Amino acid sequence: MQYHDHENYPKLIRNSNAQIYLSILFIVLWSPGFIVTKIGLRYSEPFTLIWWRLLIAVIVSTFFAFWVKVPWPRKLKTIMHLAISGSLLHVFYVVASWMAVYRNTPVGLVAIIVGLQPLLTTILASPILGEKITYKQWLGLLLGFIGIIFIIEPKLQNMTVDLEGILLVSAALVSITLGTIYQKKFCQNVDMRAGRVIQLAFSFLLIWPMIYIFHEQSIHWSNEFIFCLFWLSVMQSVCAISVLGWLIRKGAVSTVALIFYLIPPLTTLYAYILFDEKLGWLGIIGMLITMFGIALALNFIKLKKNHLKINIDYKNHQLSSSTLKVFSEE
Repeated sequence: MQYHDHENYPKLIRNSNAQIYLSILFIVLWSPGFIVTKIGLRYSEPFTLIWWRLLIAVIVSTFFAFWVKVPWPRKLKTIMHLAISGSLLHVFYVVASWMAVYRNTPVGLVAIIVGLQPLLTTILASPILGEKITYKQWLGLLLGFIGIIFIIEPKLQNMTVDLEGILLVSAALVSITLGTIYQKKFCQNVDMRAGRVIQLAFSFLLIWPMIYIFHEQSIHWSNEFIFCLFWLSVMQSVCAISVLGWLIRKGAVSTVALIFYLIPPLTTLYAYILFDEKLGWLGIIGMLITMFGIALALNFIKLKKNHLKINIDYKNHQLSSSTLKVFSEE
């Protein structure tokens, strides 16, 4: 059965402006992930925590899907596509990134590799999905990555090279990139509220044996752990992934990937607020460079020969008419 999302989704998310708000919501939900995971792994081993995360996410997603009476896919081919995209996003990405965190891979190393995600997605989206990438998008992507390096530069000092950590984080990078592209290419004609249940359930079944293979069972229950589990399962695996799925459906994946550039800056801010980590001028400059790169790639900023045109229409989130001349004309 083919699904037409414009007929069934709430009116709010059919509004074109919703893409702006939902992008912000996704970043707010997703960016604390590494910090929350690091705290959660103090009380549980990786596969056990992932198992509980997926179990709760499956229960919540299934309840919601039946409550709103969503249409379910019936073709085996569609279900298999959902299972593959789900395993990339919920199993391979999560396992690789969490194992890197569990073995204390340097944060700077993780941030650099994960920061390549928008670039890798854009490189693959062009030949696989036929998306056209403009020179401004490439420039914005490059500036965004340079900004990330500025932000994490203090963490690069005295950093030891961790080959296993590099491999784990690289695997996570490839998994989330391929999962995003695969979902865009093969999972467009299905109600993703039902699709999310299939993705999570298949991922849960893949993770279950790992607990016994690696002999993981112990959990030290505490209020802090319960909060981490709630955030990782409900706020990320259900809410954030649902928002990401809608963004992928509505826009080019190369554009959606840009919002991942905001994760390192926000993570740095969280660390500054929660753990009193230093935030120097270099980090602030890096944040500004990253935000400029994103704005440039999203066409909020226009470059002309003798002008830098910055257009912001707060009502329609479109480019409008303010112009700043940056070079004097003779």
